[in-house]
Order: sequence, then structure tokens, then C-alpha cells
Amino acid sequence: MKHLLKCFCLLLVFVLPLSTYAQLSGEVIFLHPDNPNELWITDLADTDNARLLYQQTHPIRDFSVQKNGNYIATLTEYSDPTKPYDIYLIDTDNINDPERMMTHQRFNKILDLELSQNPDLIFINFLPAITDKVKHDQFGRTTSGIYLIRKKNIEDPTVPPPPPIPHQLENIIPPREVLSPPVSLIKGIVAEHLELSPDSKYLAYGTLEGVYLISLETAQVLRVSIDGSLPTFSPDGTKLAVVYWNAGLLGFWYDLDIYDVPSLRHLNTIVNFNNHIEFKDMKWSPDGKYIVYTTYRGAFWENNTTYYHFAIPYTGGEPIRILDDMFENGVPKFDWTRTEETFPVEPQDRLTTLWGKLKQ
Repeated sequence: MKHLLKCFCLLLVFVLPLSTYAQLSGEVIFLHPDNPNELWITDLADTDNARLLYQQTHPIRDFSVQKNGNYIATLTEYSDPTKPYDIYLIDTDNINDPERMMTHQRFNKILDLELSQNPDLIFINFLPAITDKVKHDQFGRTTSGIYLIRKKNIEDPTVPPPPPIPHQLENIIPPREVLSPPVSLIKGIVAEHLELSPDSKYLAYGTLEGVYLISLETAQVLRVSIDGSLPTFSPDGTKLAVVYWNAGLLGFWYDLDIYDVPSLRHLNTIVNFNNHIEFKDMKWSPDGKYIVYTTYRGAFWENNTTYYHFAIPYTGGEPIRILDDMFENGVPKFDWTRTEETFPVEPQDRLTTLWGKLKQ
């Protein structure tokens, strides 16, 4: 019933709040709405100076920026529908170098990705009709789950020679010498959204059954909520925001809950986000004072979807618009380049062992 109501709501015309500007500042990288191969960069204080940062070989479906760092991870959806999704890495310190492929078509459908401050790269793979107990499908691709590429393999992609490919897969998957860097399975699960805390201590992810939090120091898994989606850490890692979709006789609406990390004590609820069809993305502002969420307007049969980004104080208040003065249909995706909080996130030796425990 929930999904039917969502589809019905896509047919409705809704009225958005009046356009005002949040007192937010900071540098952002955004996906150009008319050129999906291009990432642009601008400052919220002066969007007239937006400029092209990087033009990728393939169209970009999603991306994540290493805060206070030099890497950008991009998710590519090829024009050839028979090809799976791939992740590429851009080094902004060497912006003229070509992007580096990270996954080499080893995965089927990557739903979400994030590059942490550390940096560690985590992402969700979805493979239909494959259970958690099955490690590969007939094409040698890995099962559904949350995966990790560690910092050391991002900064230094050199890996030892791998074992030979089984004879039956020789003409199906790429040669093993290009399958670097190595990837670790954190948890075999069908997930929809994930985020790593800034200090790399916690991993939050959403599923159809709710939102969960994993401690990467103890391997403990905690359930944050029965439903909810888009779990998002504050820049200092002490708070987690989760959005909830609600439906009733008079329509539908969203609520947003704020939790303490790691106790998961409820801190605040922001209620009644009316007139929004769906939350497409959510993130905190670099100073930790606002939660910025992305919605859209436009029916599924149209090609003129318009994107809106709203900032609301995490303590509650009226939503206010940002990034709506550059393009007619808005910016489909953006990410901050920096946060005001930095952390010593160099992983300890025991963290490697815990990744292994989480795989079991």
C-alpha cells in the first residue's frame, strides 16, 4: 500500500515553499543538470562563479566527495544496458589525469556509495535472486551486500598477483590483473542507503525493514528504527538523522528524527514535511547546524524533473532553499568539499580484524 501511495503521489501537482536563501556557506561540487558527464564546483556565497571541475568519460549517476581531502568517487551507469554499474575515482590534486576504475564490472547494480574522510570507500551492491549464502552469480559477480575498499588500496592500488580465473569464466569476467583494488564484503544484505561516520567508527544503513547502525570497533549491530531511510551522520559524528514517510486518509507527509550516537537516544523530531513527493538525498551542512534534503517535482513520463534543496535547522524551523538560482530545473546532486570538524581517522590494526568479523 505504501508503494502504491507513492506512485499515486507522483501524479499530483504540489506547491513548494517560497524560495528564500539559507545563511549557509561553503564550497560544493555538483552534477551538471544538462551534462551528466560533468562535475562543477562553486561556493554557495557566489554561485555566479560556478565552473567546470572535471569531465568524466562516462555519465555520472551518483558521486561522493572526500571531505577535507582530494578524492571524488563517481558511480557510472553505462549507455550499454548490458553492462553493470562501475565506480571510478578522481584525484583533484591531479585533475588532468583520467579517472581510475575501482570495480571493473565485478558488481551488478551499485545502489549507493560513500567516500569517507579517512578515506575508505563503501558501497552497496544489489544482485537480484541471489541469497546471502551465494557468493557469486553465474557471471562471477559478487552477491548483494555492503562492500569496502580500504584507504591503503585507494591511495596505493598495487596488489599482489591474484589466482588464475576458473576456466568456465575466462571469457565472461575481465582478466584478474585489472580487478584491483581488492574489495571486502562487510555484510551480505539487501540495503538501500549507507553512510560511514566521519571518524569511521560507525556504519549506518537503511533496508526495507528499517535503519541499522554497526559499530566497527565491536561489530555490534543495533536497530535504529523499524522503518525510516537515508540515515545521515552530523559532521562531528555525534548525531544521526533519519527520515520517515507517513501516510493517512488526508494524504502523506515526512517526519525527520535526530538520534544521539552511539546511544541512539532520541533527541528531536522535525514534523510534517508536506508537499514533497520523495526525499532523494539528505546531508548535514558543514557546520552541523542544518540538515539539507533534496526533493524533486515531475512525473515519471516527463524529462523535465526539477530538483530542490532545502536547509532546515536540525532543532526545527522553516525549510529554506539553496542552490536554486543557477539552472531552471535545479541541481540533481551536490556534495560539500569540506566540513568544519576533522577527525584522526587512521584505522587501527584491530579494525582490519573487525571487518573480517562483520563478513561472517
